[in-house]
Amino acid sequence: MGSKNVPVTKTIDPNAVKAGMPVTAREGTEEVKRKTAEAKQMLQQWESSYMEVRAKIEASGRDQRWEFNKNDLFKDTKHMAEICQNLYDVAQVIEEFKNIFGPELEAVTGDPKRIEEVLVRVGNLVKPLEDVTFDPFVDKHKSAWNNVMAQFNMDVKAIDNEANNFIDDSFRSLRSAEGAFDMLLKFKHIRSRAAINARLMQKFEDILKQFEKEVATMEDLFHDGTDVPALYKNHPPVAGSIFWERSLFHRMKHTIVRFLTMDEMMEGKEGVDAKEKYARIGREMWSYEKYKFARWVEESEPKLKQLIKRNLLIKPSHQPKEADTEGLEIKYVVDFDPKLGEIIAETRYMEQLGYLVPEQCRNVALQEEKYIKYVDGLQHMLDSYHNLLGSLDQAETELLQDHMRQLRRVIRPGSKLLNWSSLGISDFVQKSSAAIAKFESLVNQIKKNAKDINQRLVMIENANLFKAPAQKYPDTLPSCKEYFENVEQERAKDFEILARKYRAIGPLLTKMEGLVVHTNSGRSAKLSAYYSHWERKVFDSLNKLILNNLRKFELALRTDKPLFQVETLLAAPDVVLHPQANEVYKLTLQCVRDCVEGTKLFVRWMNSTCIETPPQKVEGEDEAFVFSFFSDISVNPVVIDFVQTIQNNIKGTLTNMTRYLNRWKKYKSIWKVDKQGIADKWFQKGPTVVAFDDKLQYYYKTIDEIDLQPLVKDQECVRLHMGPLASSVKDNAKQWIACLGKILRDSAKESLFKIRDDLDDKSDDLEQSPNSLEDLKFVLTTISDIKAMSLDVENKIRDIQERYRTLAMYDIKVTDEEKELQWKMWQIWDELVYKSKNTDAGLFNVKKKFTEYTTDQIKEFKKDITTFLTKFYESGPGAVGTDLDKGLELMKTFRKEVGDLETVRQELANAEKLFDLAITMYPDLLEVQKQMKGLEMVYGLYEEQMAAREQWAETLWSNLNVQVLQDGIELFLKNIRKMPREVKSSQTARALESKMKEFRDALPLFVDLKHDALRERHWKELMEKTGQKFDINPETFTLANVFSMELHRYQETIGEIVTKASKEMSIEK
Repeated sequence: MGSKNVPVTKTIDPNAVKAGMPVTAREGTEEVKRKTAEAKQMLQQWESSYMEVRAKIEASGRDQRWEFNKNDLFKDTKHMAEICQNLYDVAQVIEEFKNIFGPELEAVTGDPKRIEEVLVRVGNLVKPLEDVTFDPFVDKHKSAWNNVMAQFNMDVKAIDNEANNFIDDSFRSLRSAEGAFDMLLKFKHIRSRAAINARLMQKFEDILKQFEKEVATMEDLFHDGTDVPALYKNHPPVAGSIFWERSLFHRMKHTIVRFLTMDEMMEGKEGVDAKEKYARIGREMWSYEKYKFARWVEESEPKLKQLIKRNLLIKPSHQPKEADTEGLEIKYVVDFDPKLGEIIAETRYMEQLGYLVPEQCRNVALQEEKYIKYVDGLQHMLDSYHNLLGSLDQAETELLQDHMRQLRRVIRPGSKLLNWSSLGISDFVQKSSAAIAKFESLVNQIKKNAKDINQRLVMIENANLFKAPAQKYPDTLPSCKEYFENVEQERAKDFEILARKYRAIGPLLTKMEGLVVHTNSGRSAKLSAYYSHWERKVFDSLNKLILNNLRKFELALRTDKPLFQVETLLAAPDVVLHPQANEVYKLTLQCVRDCVEGTKLFVRWMNSTCIETPPQKVEGEDEAFVFSFFSDISVNPVVIDFVQTIQNNIKGTLTNMTRYLNRWKKYKSIWKVDKQGIADKWFQKGPTVVAFDDKLQYYYKTIDEIDLQPLVKDQECVRLHMGPLASSVKDNAKQWIACLGKILRDSAKESLFKIRDDLDDKSDDLEQSPNSLEDLKFVLTTISDIKAMSLDVENKIRDIQERYRTLAMYDIKVTDEEKELQWKMWQIWDELVYKSKNTDAGLFNVKKKFTEYTTDQIKEFKKDITTFLTKFYESGPGAVGTDLDKGLELMKTFRKEVGDLETVRQELANAEKLFDLAITMYPDLLEVQKQMKGLEMVYGLYEEQMAAREQWAETLWSNLNVQVLQDGIELFLKNIRKMPREVKSSQTARALESKMKEFRDALPLFVDLKHDALRERHWKELMEKTGQKFDINPETFTLANVFSMELHRYQETIGEIVTKASKEMSIEK
C-alpha cells in the first residue's frame, strides 16, 4: 500500500500551483482558484477512496481487514490539501480586493491615485509567497509556511483598515450621489471583503447628503440662470429656457427615482428631507415654465401680424445693423426679421414640449419652408446684384449708369409694394434675377473687353526693352557695339508689337461703345470719362514700362554680371579700349534715350475720344508734330533721376576700368616705338653683358608675368577682354628681346673678330726682323703691348664668352663659326703669349746695343728742354706785358713746340720701358706745361672777351643797351676771379683784368654820349680831339666806331663836350 501513495502525492506539482498565482500575470485569480480547488479535491479523494474500498473489503468478509497507520497514509495529502486551501484563500482575497477597488469606486471617489496605491499593495501581497526558498508542499516546512501565511493575513488586515479609512474619506466628498448609489447596489450582489462591504453598506446616508448637495446645486443653477439661461444650440429663447429648466429638473428626478426603489434608504430622516427639498424645487421650476409660455403667447401674436406686413426688401439706411463684410456697397437687404424666424422656431419647439400654441403662430410655422425658400431666393438675387455692382470699378460704374438705373426699377417693388404675405414673391424673384442676369451679361462683355485691354497693358508694362543677345559660344559675351545694336533691334521690334497692341485698344473701346450706347463712332459723349480712364491707364503702363526697364538696366549696370565685353588694345604710348570709353558712354546713354523715345510710337487720342490724334502742322517746322506720350514721360522726375543714375553708374564703371588699365602702364617702356634707336643709344653707353642679361631677363619675366595675368576682368557690367593687349605687350617684349639680342650678337661678333684680328696682327708684328732701332722698338713695343694687354684680353675673352653664353641661354641664333671661334680664343691667346716670350728672349743682344744709344738720346733731350725753358721765360706768351694780341699769336707757336717736346719725351719713355731702363723725369718740361696750362686759361678768356666785343661792336649806336655790355663784362671779370690763385696772379692775367676794367669804366661815357643834347657838331668836335674819323649816320654808326676811340683816354674831353651840349640845349629851349 505504501507504494501506491507515491504517485498520488506526486500528482500535484508544487511549482505548477505556484506558477498559477495571479501575481505572475500568467493566469487570473479564477484560474488559480480552479486549479487549487481541483488539487485539494483530488487530495481529499484519496482518503475517501481508501475508506470506501476498505469498507467494501470488510463487508465482503473475503479478505483480511485493512489495518494501516492512517497518519502515514494521509499525513502528506492532508498537508498538501491545506496548502492548496491557503493558495485558494490568497486568490480569493486578491479577487475581493480587486472587486472593491475597481472603476466604479474610482468614478465615485474621484481619487484614482490613492486607489492605484491600494492596488499596488494588494499586488505585493503575493510577493512573499513567490519568493519562498522552500517547498511548501513538504511537511517539514509547515512551520515556515505558517509564518508566511501569518504575515499575509497581517498585511491583508492592514489593507482592510486602509481601505475602510479611504472609503470613509471618499464618501465625505462624493462626486455623484447616483454613481455612489449604483456602486453600493452592485456591491450587494458581488463577493468582496466582508469588513469593507459592511462599511460600504453604511454609506447610504452619505449618498443622501450628497443628493441634497446636488439638489442645492441645481437650485442655485436654476436661480442664477432664470434671467439668462444656458440655451442649447439653435434653441429659441423661450423654448430654450424651458428646455434648460426641464434638463435641471430631470437630473434631480432621475436620481431620486432610483433612490425610491430602496425603501429602507428613503424611510429615514435624511430620505424624507431629500424628498421634500426635491419637491419644493420642482414646484418652482414648474411655475417658471408656465410663466414663460404664457408670456410668449401674449407677446408673439401681435408681433407676428406686424412682421408679416413688412416689405421684402429694405435699404441699409433703414437697418443700421446690416454690415458689409466683403467691402461691397449694400443697396438692399432682405427684410425678413429674425424675430419672425424666432417665433416660428418657438412655435415648433413649444409643440415638441407639449404645449398648445396659438393658431396664427401654428399657421406661420407650417409655412416655414416657403419662407426659407423666399429668403434664400431673395438673398441669392441680392447677392448676385451686390456682387455684380461690387465687381464694377469707378469707370465701369459711370459707364453703366443708365443700365444700373433700369435694373433698380425692376428691384424697387420689393422695397415698396410686396410684403411677406404677398402672392407674387416668386414672380418678383424670377423677374429680378432675369434683369440681373441680363445686366450681368453686359457687364461680362465689358469685363471681357476690359480684361483684353488690361492684358495688352500688362504686356506693355512687362516688356523687356533691354534684351541681351544670345551667347554664340559658352563663356563669351557680345561686343559693346554688338550688344547695343542687338538691344536696339530687339527694342524696335518690341516697340512695334507694343504699338500695334496699343492701337488695337481703340477698336475695343468702340466695341464697348456699341454694347453700351449702340453706336460705333469712337467719340461718344457718354463714354468720354471711360476713354479718359483708359488713356490714363495707358500712360501709367507706359510709365511703368520705362521705369521698370530703366530700373532693371540701372541694376544690371551695378551688378557684377557683365553684359558685354570691351577689347583692350595697345595704341602706343597708351592702353586704350575698343571701343573707347567715351564711345561706350555715348552708346549707353543713347540706348537709354532710345528707350524713352520709343514712347513716341504711342500716339495720344483726341480729347473725349479713342481716336488717335493726326499729326499737326506747326508753323516754322518742316515736320508735322505728333502728340505722343513721350512728351509726358520724358519730363517725369523719376525717369530723369534714373537716366542721371545710369549716366553716373556707367561713368563710374568706365573710370574704374581706366584705373585698372593704368596698371598696364608699368609696361609702358616696353611698347616704345623706336626700339632700335633706343637700344642703339643705350648700347653707346657701353653696357656690360650683365646689363644685357638684366634687360633680357626683364623682358622674359614680363612675358611670363603677362601669361599669368587674367585675360578677362569683369568690371560691373563690362567685361574687359585683355587678350589683344596682352598679346601686343608680349609681342613688344619679344621685339625688345630680338632687338637687344641682335645688338648683343653683333657686339659679341664684332668683339670676337676684332680681338681675333688684333691677336693675329700682334702675332704678325712679332715676326718682323729688328734690322734698325725703329724696327727693334716696334717689336719690343709689340711684346710690351702683349704683356700689358694680358688682363684686358682675358677680360675681353671672358666677356665675349659670357655674351655668347647669354645668347645661348635666351635662344638667340649665332653661326657655328662664331661658336667655334669663341671657344678657341683662349688657345689663340696662349699661343700669342708664348710666341711673344720666345721672341723677347731672342732679342737680348740687340736690346743691349740699342740701350746705349737710347741713353745718349736722353742726355741730348735734357739739353733741348733747358734751352726751351730759357726761351719760354724770355720771349714766351707770358712775357708780352699788356700786348695780349702778340701773346695770343705766341701761344700758337709755343703750344706746338711743347707738344713736340712731349711727343719726344713719350718716345724716350717708351724706349726706356722697352730696354728696362729707369724712367727719366723732366721737371723743366713739367714746369713749362704747368705755365702753358695757366696761359691757356687766360688767353682762352681773352679770346672769348674779344669775340663778345666784336659782337657788341656790330650793334648800331641807336640800339645801344649799356646794361648788356655791363652784364657781359662783369661776367668775364667774375670768370677771371674764379681762376686758380697762381694763374690770376700772373702778369698776363693782371693785364687782361686791367683791360676789362678799363672797358667797364668807359661804359658810363657811353651813357653820356647817348645824351639827347649831342648834335652833329659835337660829334665832329669829339672826332677832332680824339683823332678818329667815322660816319655818324644812325643807320651805319655802330659801337665799333666808339670802341676805336678808346674813350677811357678822353674822359675829361667827353665830359666837357657833353656839358657844353647840355647848356646849349637849355639855351635853345
